[in-house]
Amino acid sequence: MKLSSPLFSSAWQRCILLSLAFPFLILMALSLVALFWIDRQKAPEDELLSFTSQVLIERQSDLKDGNQPQRLYRLERQLTQQRYVLDYLSGLHELHEHTYSDNVLSDLQKLAPQVAHLRDILMERPPLRMPPDELERRSNELLARLDQLYRTLHSRALEASQQHQEQLSRLIGALASIGLAVLFAIALVLFVYEWMLRRQSGLHRLTLTDELTRLNNRRALLNKAEQALLLAHRYKRPLSLALLDIDYFKRINDRYGHPMGDRVLRQFSEAISELIRESDIAARVGGEEFCVVMPDTDLEGATRLCERIRECINEYGFLHKGEVVAITVSIGLTHTPGGSKTPFDTLYDRADQALYLAKHNGRNRVEVG
Repeated sequence: MKLSSPLFSSAWQRCILLSLAFPFLILMALSLVALFWIDRQKAPEDELLSFTSQVLIERQSDLKDGNQPQRLYRLERQLTQQRYVLDYLSGLHELHEHTYSDNVLSDLQKLAPQVAHLRDILMERPPLRMPPDELERRSNELLARLDQLYRTLHSRALEASQQHQEQLSRLIGALASIGLAVLFAIALVLFVYEWMLRRQSGLHRLTLTDELTRLNNRRALLNKAEQALLLAHRYKRPLSLALLDIDYFKRINDRYGHPMGDRVLRQFSEAISELIRESDIAARVGGEEFCVVMPDTDLEGATRLCERIRECINEYGFLHKGEVVAITVSIGLTHTPGGSKTPFDTLYDRADQALYLAKHNGRNRVEVG
């Protein structure tokens, strides 16, 4: 893995992301289960509210209108309906699990035999077992008692439904808070991880980069040059290597000071970087000595590049306090033909000998070794 790769670009980094997201996914799953459970707990109350509301609406019809036979007929229909209502309520098994309905359901069940008894009497034509006035009075009293119990049950179911709604709201708020806290923790971990990764990447670059010129240092040059030589040997391609040394650089430091010398080195590096290809490898290997490795480049092409660098530097002037400071560069060049397995040290020594020859023959020139 390259340390400079983007965040979560590799498999193990994605595994870290998934491991951080796993607790959040578990929390969301548990939240859904809890919400479903609360909703299931609230279902009997919703059903009971709907049912009792309908019963209370139907009970609003006036049973006192009309003559006595008409009133008794309406009472028969009401009691028949109440039998179905009581049978329905006794069949709500989930409702019996709630304590708020225990007393009311018990009272309703006690009234069920009376409802059946009065209904049976009313269904006789004419009623014989009880005087009509007494039958009408008892039926109205029973229906009034049922109506009171329905209202009590409806009120308690409404309170229970509201309590469940409040519990649901509190749970949703708690889960939202926990979810935000988990997301914040994950974001914090990712931020710290990315910061550490960038810091490590920066430290890694410092170990491979010359601080002054931002070119490769000697260590990076060795690693990259070895890789380039392996590829050149595998694919039988040529490779060239050049050593560049600024002429009389010590005089610049002595006369204009080290800040001026650093400026010359930086701008000299920038000039090299602009002239070489992206596939070429430029490095600072000493004080004023530089190296350029040119993969897939024969001696003729490398010579042309070195001449362009030499001419560019020769024409370049550095302005210092109104004075133009000119510099020149001496270059030693060597190459290895395609398929030749030449060690880097051998190439470097040959280029160094060629550089010595360029210095000896008057500087500001390119020599091949």
